Amino acid sequence: MGRISAKSTVAVGTQVSGEISEVSADFNQSVSKGEIIAKINPARYQAQLQSAVASLSGAQSSLERSSERASQSLRDLQRARKLADQQLVAKADLEKEQETQRIAELDMRAAQSSVQSLQAAVQSARYDLDQTIIRSPVHGVVLERLVESGQTVASSFETPTLFRIAEDLSKLKIELAVDEADIGKIIEGNPVYFSVDAYPNRKFEGVVVQRRIAPNIQGNNANFPVVVEVTNPEGFLIPGMLADATISVAERINVLKIPSEYLVPSAGGNEIPTFGAIQDAIKENFSTVGLTKRQQKSLETELVMKLPEQGIKSRVPSELVNFFGAAAASRIVVIDDESGDPVAAIRRDRKQRLGEKFFAFRSTLNSSQQLVWDQLLSDLVESRYASVLVKNGDKVIKRSILIGMNDDVSTQVFSGLATQDLIVLQINNFQ
Repeated sequence: MGRISAKSTVAVGTQVSGEISEVSADFNQSVSKGEIIAKINPARYQAQLQSAVASLSGAQSSLERSSERASQSLRDLQRARKLADQQLVAKADLEKEQETQRIAELDMRAAQSSVQSLQAAVQSARYDLDQTIIRSPVHGVVLERLVESGQTVASSFETPTLFRIAEDLSKLKIELAVDEADIGKIIEGNPVYFSVDAYPNRKFEGVVVQRRIAPNIQGNNANFPVVVEVTNPEGFLIPGMLADATISVAERINVLKIPSEYLVPSAGGNEIPTFGAIQDAIKENFSTVGLTKRQQKSLETELVMKLPEQGIKSRVPSELVNFFGAAAASRIVVIDDESGDPVAAIRRDRKQRLGEKFFAFRSTLNSSQQLVWDQLLSDLVESRYASVLVKNGDKVIKRSILIGMNDDVSTQVFSGLATQDLIVLQINNFQ
């Protein structure tokens, strides 16, 4: 479950305080970048700008006078120096002219600084006046309007939000919370299927674009955020809707499947299939690879010779006996493994030996066929036995089947059932 939201939502605020004089954008309205969506009464800011402009004008006049005095004092000093060279003026008079020129220069610099300061004040006042016109910063749709005409907004330490605008409602996102037990199965690019209460009979699709590594921890449970990107060209989906989503971590098409509830629980666990069972399942499922007649004949030749259940023989661990049962465990080739997981070691050994057996056959396949073939072998190596109840005339019998992946609703069947078989639900006390 997760809430649908816009990929990018912009909060539009104001940097100046005042009374809202006009609101020109409403809920659900499409707006363009730069479009006027509200106005603040500009009277105060117009007066501040006029005052700043007047002060700047006065300072500029003072600068002109200071500049003229500085120029005149420089000319007087130059004249005094010439007369001093001719010994026509006293040294004290020359020093007086030098001091007068220095003071005039300082006055001019002070006037220049004042002008620069007031120029900045004018720019600031003009900026504040411009901010009384609120414009949309993006192309989008107004999700929220949080202000009314006549309302006073105060901009202090926090900028008040006037509107929330979704940048593009044709592209949305869903943030799902995935349990830590399942997060390892999810990668970017996984398809996502979801529904919303507003359209219960309609299925929507998305794709995983981000698997975040920062968990949300509550007690002993941890959930990881997974972001799903959704296209919404018809506009059915609206931010805020609750989506009931399923992430597809693997997908198989054109396979035999049964409802998972029809599987009969086994007290002994799920036995790892033998090489013979895997090769028989290949014979029943190779049609998905799309083989030519020549390739099919080559595969059938390879399947005649069954891989023997032999290998590096070792003790049968007690956990295998407990997991598979003594009879099944006695047929298993045990491979010593540093990971301490003998079941995983057996599956790796099976995958390696099957790859070696069918290496020559695989080389005859094109790249797309190889992908399907590799997936089939990998699925069969990971497959397991299960049981179902099958109607056989007037009787119901238990039959062992080889199963693969499931989605908690349906389970893939590799072998042991045909499409015409009739399966039934568990019968109490069935033996």
